[in-house]
Amino acid sequence: MIFDSPKMIELREKYRDLPNYEVPEVVFLDRHEGYSGERLLLESLFTRVSPEKQKDWLGRFVNDLPEQHIGVWFEIMLYGWLIEHFSVTVEPEILGNFPDFVLNVPGCQLAIEAKAFLKPPEEREKKRKFNRIWSALSSIQKPFSVNLKIKKLGKPIVVAEFVKIVSLWLDTKPEDGFAYDDAIGNSLNLTATLRTSLKKVGVVSSEGFWVNPDILKTPLSKKAEQHKALRKAGFPYVIAIFLEPSHLSAEEVSEAWLGRTTIVYDPDTEKVVEEKVDQSGIHYFGREIRHKSVTGTLVFKIGYDNTKNSRYLQSWYVQNPYANVEIDPKIFPIESKFIVIGHDDEMFEMKWVR
Repeated sequence: MIFDSPKMIELREKYRDLPNYEVPEVVFLDRHEGYSGERLLLESLFTRVSPEKQKDWLGRFVNDLPEQHIGVWFEIMLYGWLIEHFSVTVEPEILGNFPDFVLNVPGCQLAIEAKAFLKPPEEREKKRKFNRIWSALSSIQKPFSVNLKIKKLGKPIVVAEFVKIVSLWLDTKPEDGFAYDDAIGNSLNLTATLRTSLKKVGVVSSEGFWVNPDILKTPLSKKAEQHKALRKAGFPYVIAIFLEPSHLSAEEVSEAWLGRTTIVYDPDTEKVVEEKVDQSGIHYFGREIRHKSVTGTLVFKIGYDNTKNSRYLQSWYVQNPYANVEIDPKIFPIESKFIVIGHDDEMFEMKWVR
């Protein structure tokens, strides 16, 4: 249905001669043996929805644009995650609104609206260039561990030239650091350590990221404003957000909603006397509390199951302490949750708990 579709066959042929690190995500999913179980899972999930929904999913899924493919990949995987634990209706009409999913939970129906937060195009392109360098180094048949530091990335490296120059360095003066600069804008620093147990180069690299929860505020706000009639009628409304960037986590989602947690420390007693959020999140607009119709946020990232040859969704939950309609977070099969553990007339005390 998916992987034997005419469009998939077309994409498979289009990218047939490119290495894994340079093909679109859907093509890598199609060809990677480590995803064999995932392909079977996706095919199975397709059969459980209506023909109209299958057509919608297929058109977006078999697509070499990552913003199309990854978004619907998450939608399908989320559906699979939900049906393991709930009775699920896909995109029903409720008061003229069409939420992605509705769950039948004790005492009510709960609407789920999905959002995939993806890497920006420039980061995706940077990753492709980095993977090309990594793959080229890893192909060198020499017993060294090489530490790679990127100073600047230009156009994709010329692999044959790069491998030849690095191999010469490893054959002559591997004890000296090596600065690689080419005419197309790439500048790298390499250091090597002899590892007699290795048959080919092992690559070590590290990269730091500035984690900024503010980038999640706009997509969360937009999802919070959807399906007005449904929210106004008092349906529990949960946003399900998928975080593709590896440096983002559920903590950044909670900070986007509520603000950063500040700690008040008493030096006399050497104890933390108070933990509170700084109210820099999108729930606050001066003295006004916004987005009360959002019950909470499910947060997902990718995990991988070696035994099933498949990725899966790791999950967390962030409670909205100001929600008009509450639900018990225990209904969700999550790893941990950021929930209210106490409150007074002025503030809520919230904590991550398992």
